Amino acid sequence: MVRSIKAWIRKKRIMLITVFGLIMIGLYIAATAGSSGVMEGDYSKERAVSFMNAMTFETGVPDNDRVSKGGLDWYKMTSHGNLQLWLEPLAGNIAIEDTDASTWWTSRPAEEEVKSAGGKGLWATNLQAPVLFEYIKQEEKGANLTAGNTLEQQAKVGWRVIEGGVGIRYVMESLGISLYVECTLTEQGFNVHLPKQGIVEESGHRLATYQVFPFLGASLNGPEGFLFVPDGPGGLIRFNSEVNAKWKPYDYPVYGTDSSAPPPEDYFTRDDIAFPVFGISRGKSGFLAVIEQGEFHADIIASPAGLQTIFNQANAQFNVRRPYYQPKGLTSKTAVFEKGRFEFASTVRYMLLKPNRTGYADMAKAYRAYLMETKGLKKLEKTGVEPPLFLNVLMAAMEKGPLGTKTVVATTFAQAQAMAENLHLAGIKNMELGFVGWNPGGLPGHIPKKLSIEAAVGGEKGLAELAGLAERLDIPVRLDQNVTYARDKFGGGYSTDDAARMITGEINKFSRIDQKLFQFNPNLIAEQYVPSITEQMKRLPINRVSLVGLGEYLYSDFNRKRYTDRESAAAAYNKALDTAKSAFVKVYTSGAKAYTLGHVDHYFGFPTEYNYDMPLSEQVPFYPIALHGLVTYSSTGGNERPQPVEGFLRDIEYGALPNYTLTHEDPRILRNTQANTLFSSQFEINRGQILDEYAGYAEAGRNVQGMFIDNHRKLAEGVFETVYEGGKTIWVNYNSTPYNADGHTVDPLSFRIVAEGRLP
Repeated sequence: MVRSIKAWIRKKRIMLITVFGLIMIGLYIAATAGSSGVMEGDYSKERAVSFMNAMTFETGVPDNDRVSKGGLDWYKMTSHGNLQLWLEPLAGNIAIEDTDASTWWTSRPAEEEVKSAGGKGLWATNLQAPVLFEYIKQEEKGANLTAGNTLEQQAKVGWRVIEGGVGIRYVMESLGISLYVECTLTEQGFNVHLPKQGIVEESGHRLATYQVFPFLGASLNGPEGFLFVPDGPGGLIRFNSEVNAKWKPYDYPVYGTDSSAPPPEDYFTRDDIAFPVFGISRGKSGFLAVIEQGEFHADIIASPAGLQTIFNQANAQFNVRRPYYQPKGLTSKTAVFEKGRFEFASTVRYMLLKPNRTGYADMAKAYRAYLMETKGLKKLEKTGVEPPLFLNVLMAAMEKGPLGTKTVVATTFAQAQAMAENLHLAGIKNMELGFVGWNPGGLPGHIPKKLSIEAAVGGEKGLAELAGLAERLDIPVRLDQNVTYARDKFGGGYSTDDAARMITGEINKFSRIDQKLFQFNPNLIAEQYVPSITEQMKRLPINRVSLVGLGEYLYSDFNRKRYTDRESAAAAYNKALDTAKSAFVKVYTSGAKAYTLGHVDHYFGFPTEYNYDMPLSEQVPFYPIALHGLVTYSSTGGNERPQPVEGFLRDIEYGALPNYTLTHEDPRILRNTQANTLFSSQFEINRGQILDEYAGYAEAGRNVQGMFIDNHRKLAEGVFETVYEGGKTIWVNYNSTPYNADGHTVDPLSFRIVAEGRLP
């Protein structure tokens, strides 16, 4: 009897294990349904070959003006104003001559410099080659890359005259890979362009990355120059700096890593590159380069002299195929590269700086002018008022428990109203109220079929009462709505069918405090979600909204039926922002990635700190200089700064507007919710800090709203000067000792207005 019972138990256990295994397989199939990890892309060899064959190329030397420079013969291909474009036809290098400045910008170092660099093999030819690349060998099944360049591969070079410049083809017969590049002169410099069909792959070898003219402008140590990289608000790698052989070059993707296609190598959390720019200053001459096309596939690379070569060098790399982990069965995975590829064009616009005006502030002003010309950004109206104070009020958050979820209320509308009245009576007249976590259940919120406001925080009646007071006090009211992710549960007007898929076919999912969330398909955000909530929000007593995440999280969707790359996702985000902007006075977002410029009125979470990467020498306010006067921005909330005093001073130095994330209740009640990173948000505790700091913001920001930053410089170690158009000048001292100069004293960890300038 006992034996038969044991046999029955064993039989049932085997059955249960089998059923469980089938369920797990079914869940895996469901999770990866609708997408493919081996999408073939849209590359057509026939189309690319046809594009290339439609052009006629010359070989040998042109019958044009010739000049010998740097041990090479160069032939003039065209000129525009003070600029002349020269070609070295044997290898396919180019040079730009600025006759006004008496400077040359060559795509490779001079012969004597190459010889002094020494080295053998690939690195020696890299310095002389116009194109560097990495490829996947035909027999390679994993994610191993082979490096190469056009010189080492003995590429056959052909050239053709085009309008405004020259087109160059590089044919590497041994690999079956060809590339076609166009270089044209502009008013301010030149463009380097690789067309959409400018890459031909005719054998089993697959191109992974390419760099066109990577040593353009590369400089030896000696002059007081620098490499500019878009790290945080901006970073410099100074020439003549000490270099540790263990360091790696600066090499990071524009707009960060695609969360739908994370790379196999280990990577750590860092602030993403927000703008697709790099530059080189050689002291008296310099350039700023903007990636105009292909930025969603690009990395910014910069390497100081002594790290890889004897040259200081900065350039863009374009990624044709992505590496990723491909699941094998249910428990293992292997690193591979995409088999197919999606075609895209790449264009880098080089803007030559005026002689002796090659500092980072000059570069930033060149970028500002570029944005106004190409993105349609217009200068804000100049006002003499004090800067606005942004009060971002957290209302409620969802806490997960053993029997479900509960709503933890941190602030009601009535309590938020009391905060605003309190500060208004204390003298702060220019403020704005924003609300987050107002949805049913509070944070993280969800995509609602029907928009409603959590009853526990006051519901629509509470919002209406607050809006009435706000109108009397002239305080704008804003609702913040996350639009990029939702809770991983069915119902409420959405399902996981709306989720973005990863390159492996799995749902793009992440967790916060035991709550599983998934990323939405970007096109659904633009076509369905934002239009729906915009229509519903229009009936509420608000006149501005923040679509949280659109300037921060940019990812692809590899769903086979609706593939969306990051370029298309950015376009969808901008469409969503424009939809909201058509209905409200102002539209905000979090993050400040450049693809949203021209579609947003104010940015929260604006980058004011860099990532402290080893090659970087110092941080500079390039992005604030470029944007101040075109759009407003705020950094980390005043009560959330890792370094409270230094963060406040950084806002003053960079022209950022004050903002605080507040609650009525002690934030410890939120420790088991997504708002558990708030450690000091209680209004009663933060009121004194807000009043003290706002007095500083008002002093520094008075009369400069809508004005450009005209200059910025380092006065001494830890002391910086910001100068606005009109002449208002601010000195900021981060040191623990006073700073004295020109009859002015700046106290430790403080700032001082040393010139008021002209009123707007």
